[in-house]
Amino acid sequence: MEDDKPLSESERSSKEHYSHLEEKRKSAYDKIQGVRIVKVTKDNIVKDLIELYKDPSISNSRLLMEIAGQEDAVGNGVLREAYSLFWDNLLANNTMGETEFTIPMAPHFTFEDYVSIGRIITHQFVQCGAFPVRISQASITQALLGDVSPETLISSFLKLLPPREREIIEKGLSDSTAFSQDEIMEILEDYNINTLPTTANLASLITQIGRNEFAQKPYLCLLRIRRGMGPMWDGVSEKDIASIYNLCQPTTQRIIDQIYMVHKDPKDAQIMRWLQRYLKICSDEALVNFLRFCTATDVMRPECCIKVSTEFMPPAAIRPKSRTCFGIIVLPRNYTSFTQLRKNMDFYLRNPNLWDLSD
Repeated sequence: MEDDKPLSESERSSKEHYSHLEEKRKSAYDKIQGVRIVKVTKDNIVKDLIELYKDPSISNSRLLMEIAGQEDAVGNGVLREAYSLFWDNLLANNTMGETEFTIPMAPHFTFEDYVSIGRIITHQFVQCGAFPVRISQASITQALLGDVSPETLISSFLKLLPPREREIIEKGLSDSTAFSQDEIMEILEDYNINTLPTTANLASLITQIGRNEFAQKPYLCLLRIRRGMGPMWDGVSEKDIASIYNLCQPTTQRIIDQIYMVHKDPKDAQIMRWLQRYLKICSDEALVNFLRFCTATDVMRPECCIKVSTEFMPPAAIRPKSRTCFGIIVLPRNYTSFTQLRKNMDFYLRNPNLWDLSD
């Protein structure tokens, strides 16, 4: 669990702005009346949820979600998992990006579909406290405010790129001695930039690309998404929106700060120390999988913690388990080394079909 350590000015500001959104979220949650039971299928979840949210009254109800084939699972973990599956499928099949993604613009989507997507964004946030931060911050800012700063456009563009290309552009923006014109031009050509990039014009070229990709191309789609997101977002600022992305995107330190264990003995302390070591060497993808495994969402929730417990498991069944409704991960007490924990966690976390989840 996070220690009482001094916050930087930017961290303090983000927490203050996020608190403002939390107040709005809780107020909206308190206005929800009634419960609706909804059943969806994994293979058709995008269509299922978009059709469901074409009924505007759905946002006035708390959902009890059932996923076909997982009828024994109940609780908030199932609801979070359904939303996570929705974004997985929507973004993987209809957008481009690496850690942030552009707005889906497939020809089979209607304007009413985008209104539904807006309702899903808000209803997920209200019920689960989870905002889909894989959607580009620049597009969300454009949708809510009607404009977006050059700094946010550049940041979201960088998050479209794979790590190596992101590094090339970042160096080009910050260090004239590391400016690789040929490599930068190769990246920008895919965005119809024919101007030769230089240290003097690179930021403006990327701002131009960002405005086109995040604001102008999806402009009509964003208008419908904003309509669907509803009045809860009235009056938010760019700093409020930034606070979501600053605090809710998973990072190594944020996850380590959220995990805690009540140690019963030295073996518990050893398992906890090995888990922290493991998280420090995880790739970004593995961190997201760990968070999803524990909580059924790949979005950090700043007000929540992940509890670690241990239990003895039969040697042939050593594996991590979780109770996603409560944010609990259960680790084998009979891990004998850090290497065993690392290999075991890697094996199970990389394949969601093997996950042992319960509510």
